[in-house]
Amino acid sequence: MKKTTLKKVGVLLLLTGILILPAAGLFAAGVQEFRAGAGQQAGSGLNEQQVLQLIKTNQKGVDFAQAAAETCGPCHSATPKYPVPGAKLSYEFSGHNLGFEKEGARNSWYANGGGCQQCHTNEGFNEYIRTGKVTSEYIEYPSQQGCFTCHDPHARGDFSLLSAKPVKLSSGDVFDKGLGNLCANCHTARGKLQDLKATPADKLGARGLGHHGPEADVFLGKNAYQFGKNSYGSSAHTSVVGDACVTCHMALPEARYGMMPWIGGHSFSLGGEVHGSEVLNLSACTSCHTDMKQEGEYFNIKKEDWDGDGKVEVVQAEVKGLLDRFKNDAGTGVFQTMALPIYNKDGSWNATKDTTVRSADVVGAFNNYLMLLEDRSLGIHNTKYTVQVLMDSIKAVDSKYDDSKRPK
Repeated sequence: MKKTTLKKVGVLLLLTGILILPAAGLFAAGVQEFRAGAGQQAGSGLNEQQVLQLIKTNQKGVDFAQAAAETCGPCHSATPKYPVPGAKLSYEFSGHNLGFEKEGARNSWYANGGGCQQCHTNEGFNEYIRTGKVTSEYIEYPSQQGCFTCHDPHARGDFSLLSAKPVKLSSGDVFDKGLGNLCANCHTARGKLQDLKATPADKLGARGLGHHGPEADVFLGKNAYQFGKNSYGSSAHTSVVGDACVTCHMALPEARYGMMPWIGGHSFSLGGEVHGSEVLNLSACTSCHTDMKQEGEYFNIKKEDWDGDGKVEVVQAEVKGLLDRFKNDAGTGVFQTMALPIYNKDGSWNATKDTTVRSADVVGAFNNYLMLLEDRSLGIHNTKYTVQVLMDSIKAVDSKYDDSKRPK
């Protein structure tokens, strides 16, 4: 009995070792050869029976200790080829890991159903990327997004992305921005804003089609509700930032002692607290904006007095000023002072039972506001488009609004 148990343990350890070997070195050759014979694509993994067959076909002449050193070592060693420990540390501080509703919310558990599991769970996203759909109503034991949500190193032998294919957004527009394509599968609006219709006030939802991550739409300069014959353009970021999200949000800080693991890299954050002060990561910006500096909590780029407060401030402050024209703490926003307010004076949602129909333009303006608020970049993703859409949306609610400084 003892001998049998040890044998089982030995087989189990061997299976475990093989399962975690990336497709590289001696073992990788066997994996790739096996896949070729089975007609299996790289990155799709091996099931239990296939692993057992692989053991049988490779058991002669294979030094598994050497194979483990050559194939596991690039990640799991004192001097790894891939900086896995550092990337993992950085990722632990990311919104993907912690959730944004509150620190540590782990949204994979509460957003596990109704189609949300496609983006809010590791399992749902993997299924969607591999098959184009999520078949189950919910994931039985959902896990938060992690390394294997975007990478498959044990099957591929590297840290290439699961997919970098162009993404068709819900608006019908195609997002094709290199490595940023993977992000666009989730960071997009949930519908086509131009199709919005006049809606009774008591039926208007508080969330809007932009949901919590419409960055892909904003970056492309697409999918906002457009008014009349107004034209819309985009800033240079749309055309010159090759990998879109990845280029800027994953840029590593350059200054020694200047940053923390919650800034740059797999934290995906461009700023955070360092020694008691808010610090921005400018390493990606300065490759184009050579004179870029930090001004307060924002970047120091200035353009025009778009928010109409009588002074030219940095772009992000101007865009925040425009957003405040819809809703603010003073209760003077256009959505707070209109005949049938969308928000109350204190900024809370007006859960009215009034059936008065809000026009398509008002519904569109409201959804535009939410989309650009949830974009969270305060105009950095696409400055021209953001300002144009916000100004047009204010004008749609307040016909007396002066939009003479609208970007051309």
